[in-house]
Amino acid sequence: MQIFPAVYENRRFNLRAGAARDLLALTGWELTPPTDDFSFAGDLLKSRDFIVSRFWHPPARFTFAPAPRQVAEERLMLLVVTEGELTVGTSTTVSVVPEGGVILVRPESLTFIDSATAVVCSLVVLGGYNLADGVIVRTGQASPDYLALFLSLTNAIFSRPVPPSDAAFTHVERAITELVAAIAAASDLRFEKHESRPGDQIHLDAVAFIIAQAADPATTVETVARELGVSRSHLFRSFQANGDNPSGYLRRTRIANASALLDQGVTERAAAEQSGFGTVRRMRRALAER
Repeated sequence: MQIFPAVYENRRFNLRAGAARDLLALTGWELTPPTDDFSFAGDLLKSRDFIVSRFWHPPARFTFAPAPRQVAEERLMLLVVTEGELTVGTSTTVSVVPEGGVILVRPESLTFIDSATAVVCSLVVLGGYNLADGVIVRTGQASPDYLALFLSLTNAIFSRPVPPSDAAFTHVERAITELVAAIAAASDLRFEKHESRPGDQIHLDAVAFIIAQAADPATTVETVARELGVSRSHLFRSFQANGDNPSGYLRRTRIANASALLDQGVTERAAAEQSGFGTVRRMRRALAER
């Protein structure tokens, strides 16, 4: 029995025993050992290639048991532990994710998740993305500023839902995607390599690099492509598939940085230097044209 339809909006769930196990089975997970004394509660927003959720469950161990016909997809998952601690396993690694910690991983790469205490978590699953250069998992403490922003945004989404059919849903999805990239770039994350990199999943890595390096005037579309090891045209195609372009994204990031600095009362010269424009003239022109 399918508990939720293929596309749904702002579903709050509070499931126990068999109903909770059925929901886990739909996503390829099973509770080990099975028990009737288990509850699973939270909120879920999902479209065909995007999931955001926050959830709570008591101490439990889950093992990944995909259906025989389940096909591995290009997906990237960010899991944030806001209360408690998780132990997360893949075929080659075991990582402890403490309170305030994050893990970036392909969902299909996981083999088990274990919690000795009750946990509260948030997660995002992005279709069409993957970790670069054969990295199977990245873990560590999240940047406090970006983590706070991520939790505020996800809480706001569940407080005032935007259905996938609404045009604003695309903007919500893009904002969450950029926050995932920002967390990855600003946090001190360890990584383990195992799998090969897919051929055309570079947009998220480019966004993360631009966020981290936009303040450097030497950062250009060419340096982004060189850092990622792809051609300039390949980089542009990856952005075009997401309705954007790398030069425009770099420019908007610098404009946002400059505006924030000016709002803080720094001088125009300092704002130009610290935002990546380099000169006051370039900054003024960009701010006037936005």
